[in-house]
Amino acid sequence: MGVYIDSESKANDNRSSAWTFLMVGLVGMIAMVLVVTGIFPVSLNPNAKFLIYGVMFAMFGLFIVLGFVSMVNSTRFQKEAKSEKNLYSAMLEYCKNSNLADTIGANIDSEESDLAEEELYFKRCELLKESLSDKFMNLDEAFLDNFVDKVYSELFGEA
Repeated sequence: MGVYIDSESKANDNRSSAWTFLMVGLVGMIAMVLVVTGIFPVSLNPNAKFLIYGVMFAMFGLFIVLGFVSMVNSTRFQKEAKSEKNLYSAMLEYCKNSNLADTIGANIDSEESDLAEEELYFKRCELLKESLSDKFMNLDEAFLDNFVDKVYSELFGEA
């Protein structure tokens, strides 16, 4: 199981990568055009000149393509972020409206009343995850862990 990264963060990362790739690619292409046309004189070995130009144009062209791909990915992750926020809100509303914390507390009290605070935390988290998995099908495990970590103190009134 990996570390959960929300879609909004992924979208922001891809957007900043896209702009970086696009700027470097465009500036590099412009610089290469200026070198090839002789406006910026650069002394190169005549035998290797066309190879160097080809490699540099290909590299900067690849940067531009990667910039567009990152921009498309950013748009996709932004759409996913909206549905992720809706799911998060629905799960939080379910937890609050169904008195899930009281139900979990009653289950733990009837089973084991002499649990240490750490054991109680893990038992509550386990029961909360089970309940949410039953209610919301096909949840990503990392998303569920992140959600439980964020709302635990709000539901059970502890840090």
